[in-house]
Amino acid sequence: MALRLSVVVAGSRPQGPPEGLFRALHSLLQSGDAELLIVTARPEAQAPWPGTRVITCVRGTTVPAMRLAGVCAASAPLIAVTEDFCAPAEGWAEALLEARERLDASVLGGPVARHCGSSAEWALTFIEYGRYFRREPEGQVTDLPSINVAYDAERLRAALPASAKGIFEVELHTWMRAHGGCFWRVPGALMLDENKTLLGCATRTQYHHGRLFGGGRVQGRSLWVRLARAAVAPAVPAMLLGRIMREAGAAGQLGKVLRCLPALLLLLGAWSIGEAVGSLFGPGQSGERWT
Repeated sequence: MALRLSVVVAGSRPQGPPEGLFRALHSLLQSGDAELLIVTARPEAQAPWPGTRVITCVRGTTVPAMRLAGVCAASAPLIAVTEDFCAPAEGWAEALLEARERLDASVLGGPVARHCGSSAEWALTFIEYGRYFRREPEGQVTDLPSINVAYDAERLRAALPASAKGIFEVELHTWMRAHGGCFWRVPGALMLDENKTLLGCATRTQYHHGRLFGGGRVQGRSLWVRLARAAVAPAVPAMLLGRIMREAGAAGQLGKVLRCLPALLLLLGAWSIGEAVGSLFGPGQSGERWT
């Protein structure tokens, strides 16, 4: 049977991808319908199943660079990209493949959910993926989550410049939308966030993501623009918290938000500080921390 799906899993967490990832893909790997590419800087990583390949990167390789390495090595006409803290729900791959058979979409993807974890872990999930918790009907959308997205391989490679050093979903999706790419939500393709993160580590991560974002927004801009963006950065936590609460309420998860509110405020504050620093001084080395 012809290969139909390549699944690229990027990340270097010591424990590697969760067992649920392999359970969800096992039958497709066995039949030859799918291949699994684990892209990591862990030198001890091994292929756990037939149909699995491990691409070992040098220590310090960033997640965007790992994504690119996996996409370059993928062989199927549909390339799904996720990270090594994610586990697809039952039927995830089948839902993506069924949608591809009947749709001419550049990008397919589905919702994100979390079933358990500490307050810090829930808070991080709400910040990163809370806007994708809603179980909305199938249809065209403006964006899809970076941990639950599948690209038409030909269109994806056409969208990547020859000089690309990684796959940065914000820039990539902006380019694809501007060039007429259709983003299609597949409700049955559910991805579970199983990230296990200590609060201190999550706080540092949010600071660096905020600095990377802030620095990217002011590249080539005047000092006055930088100062203005730094000045409004303290308002970011309130704005983001309001959005998170709206989205969580719509998804029936408002109680979870309230229970993790202290951790959520800490992480949003760290993002705000990082965005202010990035606005003033640029991204620094924050992009290299995304491993």
